[in-house]
Amino acid sequence: MIRFLVPRETDEKIVIDDAVRGRVEFDPSQMPDPVIMRGDETPLYNFACVIDDAEMQISHVIRAEEHLSNTPIQAMLYDAFGYDRPVFAHIPYVAAPGTKEKLSKRKLEKYRKSPQFKKLFEAADFIFPLLGLENKGGLDPVMVEYYEKIGYLPEAVLNALSRLGWSLDDQTENMSLDTIVENFSLKRVVKSPAGFDPDKLLSFQAHWMGEVPLEQKRKTCLAYLEQAGLSDSKIENEQLDLIINAIGDRLVLFSDILKFQEFFVEDDKLEYEQKAFKKRILKPENAVELLGKLAEYLQNSSAQTPEGFDLVVHDFVEKQEIQIGQIIHALRVAVTGKAAGVGMFDAMAILGKESCIARIHRAIQQSKQTGTVN
Repeated sequence: MIRFLVPRETDEKIVIDDAVRGRVEFDPSQMPDPVIMRGDETPLYNFACVIDDAEMQISHVIRAEEHLSNTPIQAMLYDAFGYDRPVFAHIPYVAAPGTKEKLSKRKLEKYRKSPQFKKLFEAADFIFPLLGLENKGGLDPVMVEYYEKIGYLPEAVLNALSRLGWSLDDQTENMSLDTIVENFSLKRVVKSPAGFDPDKLLSFQAHWMGEVPLEQKRKTCLAYLEQAGLSDSKIENEQLDLIINAIGDRLVLFSDILKFQEFFVEDDKLEYEQKAFKKRILKPENAVELLGKLAEYLQNSSAQTPEGFDLVVHDFVEKQEIQIGQIIHALRVAVTGKAAGVGMFDAMAILGKESCIARIHRAIQQSKQTGTVN
């Protein structure tokens, strides 16, 4: 093997002017002579990277702070070979949310219990089985592929990564690639670990999703629906556009479209949230009776638009001499299966009068089965 003889004949320190950490000194008297080539004549990392970077005329070596300890050996090799040293910049590692601990794929079970990480794991537990990805290894919030598969935009991930340990100024958050390239400076990179913030990433995603044209949203949402088996060739572009517009800001990730299955299942396949069904349909004394009357009232109407359904329901409320709250919650659960969602009358217009009536009748039938809920 071949070792590099560390010069120890003087008291001079090995000085690195790091672009992030400033002046860093190393004492050569405390350093062993490093092996730079094995007995089989294969070079080791510190030797190989110096020759490679010098031959490629690399001007800046920007890397994780863990490599700071390699730098004095490399600096001595640059000097020994007569190469100009590159600018070294050792940036902070990415810390797990809420800690100063380095983010690691080996601590997934610990992260599952983290309040900051919880939403990411819950999203994966819901979405990936629908996509047939529940058994695919590596799809966890520590891996980049997770964010691709669950529907984050590259612009959002880039934005979030750029803000880990660096800032443009004290107020700018949302930045495009062009803005980052134009303004990036090592002078504004911090020394301390940069904590990964899932909520901040989601806010970047919401911003950049708002910049996506409707046509692109439709195309990508359709791909998720098809992969989940919730769409066929019958769905019209206009229909999907109505759904996406009704969902509005709730569509943060592209996979969020799968949370609105009420628009993509047959009337007799609609599933009810058990708690909502009991609270809004089974528990109120006259909810089932009112739903039956409303179904008949709808049948005799010509409602097609959100405004039309709004008018019909409010006319029904007035004629029954009841409050809107006595019917609207039960109606929502009967028609969508949920206690909350898109605008009630938007949902009714998207589904159409016949589907609304069919779903109301099915909810009434469910209510008669001794409290059994599907």
